[in-house]
Amino acid sequence: MLEVRPSSNEVVVGPREALAVAELAGRRVSWAGIPPVDAEAGFACGVQVRAHGDPVPATAVLRGGELVVRPDVPLDGVAPGQSAVLYRGTRVLGQCTIDRTVSATLAAVD
Repeated sequence: MLEVRPSSNEVVVGPREALAVAELAGRRVSWAGIPPVDAEAGFACGVQVRAHGDPVPATAVLRGGELVVRPDVPLDGVAPGQSAVLYRGTRVLGQCTIDRTVSATLAAVD
């Protein structure tokens, strides 16, 4: 299952490769202290999407109040409602609740 669309009562299915996420984003952002000075220009960071997972290298940008994160390597099994926590080294920069994701297979077409 790739997506659930409650408004139209649809479930979207597809190949396993389509589960890989190239981008995730959320509007409910909270910073651990002062936001990075380069937040609107984009900055390198680590992103963690699982409580016991390790952060993976990524690039993040704050765009119009939405935090957009692009992991260097697509992530599997990321869904809206999860938290994405940003790090610089071992320091937590902030987090967002994921509102949307972009499939790596769709991102490759763009």
